[in-house]
Amino acid sequence: MEVNPFDILEKMTNLIAIDTVSSIDINLPGASCTLDIQHKGEKMRFFINDKEAAEKPFKAIYVELSALSVDGMIASSYSVGSSSPSGTIVYTLTDGSAVTLAYYPYDDFNYAVFENGESTFYIKKTKLSALSEKLNALAKNPQGN
Repeated sequence: MEVNPFDILEKMTNLIAIDTVSSIDINLPGASCTLDIQHKGEKMRFFINDKEAAEKPFKAIYVELSALSVDGMIASSYSVGSSSPSGTIVYTLTDGSAVTLAYYPYDDFNYAVFENGESTFYIKKTKLSALSEKLNALAKNPQGN
């Protein structure tokens, strides 16, 4: 039986528990914002661009971020050279460490996904476009009314 390794890999770009995150700086084509989480014991308060956000819509966006999944493996010969990323998502954790996802143009339809400087996979550009739209909607209506 032949098995394609990509078929059995975990395809989420990054799974980070919300209770370990203090902020997420997002700069994507079409959206730029900061999501903050204030932790006080078991309670959390949520903010987008310094505006308090309701828990439900904030967590819905967090699930969207966590659910971003890769679509394939990049060619071994791919190099970003001296180009800049088209977008970044930086998770700052409560312990002060950070996880950086950078999205570089891969081809007309995809971005190569780099996590802390290393890349193996690509993601469809349309996924990041859809996420940008949802981030902009939350920024305009942080209470989700």
